[in-house]
Amino acid sequence: MDTSHFVQNHLLARSWLSNLLNPLGYLYGQAMLLRRKYLYPHPYHSRIPVISIGNLCAGGSGKTPVSIALCRALEARGLKVAVSHRGYKGDTEHGLGLVSDRAQVLMNAQKAGDEAFMIASSLPGIPVVAGKKRVKALRLLENTFPDLDCIIMDDTFQHLKVSRNIDIVVFDTAIGFANGRCLPAGYLREPARVLHEDVIAVFHQKPGGPPADRNLRQTLLRYSPHFFNVVSSADRLLDGAGNVVRTEALAGKRVALVSGIAAPESFAAAVSGLGIRFQQHYKYPDHYHFQDSKEISSLLTWDFLICTAKDYAKLAVYKELSDKLLILTLDTRLSKEFIDFLLHRINSARS
Repeated sequence: MDTSHFVQNHLLARSWLSNLLNPLGYLYGQAMLLRRKYLYPHPYHSRIPVISIGNLCAGGSGKTPVSIALCRALEARGLKVAVSHRGYKGDTEHGLGLVSDRAQVLMNAQKAGDEAFMIASSLPGIPVVAGKKRVKALRLLENTFPDLDCIIMDDTFQHLKVSRNIDIVVFDTAIGFANGRCLPAGYLREPARVLHEDVIAVFHQKPGGPPADRNLRQTLLRYSPHFFNVVSSADRLLDGAGNVVRTEALAGKRVALVSGIAAPESFAAAVSGLGIRFQQHYKYPDHYHFQDSKEISSLLTWDFLICTAKDYAKLAVYKELSDKLLILTLDTRLSKEFIDFLLHRINSARS
């Protein structure tokens, strides 16, 4: 089954299957509300201000590009920042490990997980720790880097064991609240009413995506008055050595896309936005590990393979592909008003 097709037709929109599953979605939503209210009444409080970046939808909102852009923006303002990531599908997910310190990246993608490795590679000088046990992750960062000004926790809006000073919830402007229902009848991890007045909503406009519409803004205003626009656009193509590859070099070549992400359509739109013509898009499930020899053999037939930074580390281990792989980079822009608002919140938490 094409996962993206299923999501588009039954979870983002209301369909016969969504209607059939709606009672289960309602029960799941109620269970999530009870979990949030009663499960962890005494969360861990770090002595360092904590910023959580998460979402309500099951995936594809663009939390990680926002996290990376936010780290860079805060560092540019003089703050010492670190990142806690789950390390999903990495060897350290069920343990704990320092993916990078202020000097170098210490793990590969298999150990760290694809997203944690991508974050560490994108943020030289900023420590990144991987592990689903966030309390232990925070303590490791507190003890190893006691001079930190703040810690960013990626994908933690539903993680309730840790108290945070700032909650950022990212919405894809093309998806919003999807069909408004919870899993498995919709795309929401929790009902929308878990949002509250202290939550900061980010409307993330991906490449080729629409700006936030009036309905999305009005829905958010029911819960929180704080929302900001963030725009990502296709930036450039890089080869494995970090060299810029001009799009003209692809003219007349056989080009395919390869992605193992939650929203492959936005990736394809970003590539098209650079004026690149491709003949095929190999779509795999989010966090997919490329291991099948037949898959690799089919990729060898192309002149160039364009992938995300998240997928590059997993594909580059196949030496026969290395000369074909090109990484599409994104430029994610945060407004000055957004950064100023966060700095005020951080300074309030530190005082």
